[in-house]
Amino acid sequence: MVRNGGTRFHEGVDVKSVRKMDGGVPMDVVRAVCAGTVAHVSPLNNGSYGRYVVLIHENGGVQLYTLYAHLLAVSPSLKEGDRVPAGAVLGMLGRTSTTVRIEKNAAHLHFEVGMMLGEKGFENWYRRRYGPGNLHGVCNGFNLAGADPLDFFAFHFDGKELRFREWIASQKKAFSVRLPMPEETPSLAARSPALKRFGKNGVKSCVVDFTWFGMPLAFRNSDVVGNADVEVFDVDAASVGLAEKRGILSAVEGGHVPGSTLKNYLEIIFDRRFP
Repeated sequence: MVRNGGTRFHEGVDVKSVRKMDGGVPMDVVRAVCAGTVAHVSPLNNGSYGRYVVLIHENGGVQLYTLYAHLLAVSPSLKEGDRVPAGAVLGMLGRTSTTVRIEKNAAHLHFEVGMMLGEKGFENWYRRRYGPGNLHGVCNGFNLAGADPLDFFAFHFDGKELRFREWIASQKKAFSVRLPMPEETPSLAARSPALKRFGKNGVKSCVVDFTWFGMPLAFRNSDVVGNADVEVFDVDAASVGLAEKRGILSAVEGGHVPGSTLKNYLEIIFDRRFP
């Protein structure tokens, strides 16, 4: 929670420029942190991310994205669907954005790692909220739940192998949400089968475990019928303050309910509206 006086979550880390031409123009090359597939290329300066690239990575039954934003330029050879190795050149560090003014001496790479929440569910949510005109498809920032990149790098510090499943397992659960079992498996759970612990018969409800910043950790069965359409339970006292600031949870008498951010996440993940 480093923005707006400690009230807004920064879903990433900003990496400053270290090489500049005369006049202060950055010369830093931005490279893929690990092998993956190009999911989105935005070569035009449009939106808060400016020019940006999104890669998809799969390891150990978990799918993660990495995002590289505010680029001065995107590598012209980069195409959606391309497989790229670790270290592949994606573009040049910059300060592009049409919603935030980034001064020349503040040029930086905004880097994210996290999970893509939904596919059809996101498109339906976006149209309800904003109407047509989504320029970035499922790689729109509203559909990306960023984690702590520094924690991701610290976990993989030995550099010997990627261990996405183990990294997810190392994340602290802040709370759980119980809701009716969906008719279809959410696309997030289908894309990350290591998170999916569903049975098929006699299941009364679905439980999703979340971090305080809203990244799903597991989808599992429950034999309990919830008392509400969406029930928040098993809240970690040490995490609740940050979750409330983030808009993930809202305090009510006797407990918590989904905050505005979590409600959006649930609508995208499960492709349905919640009251």
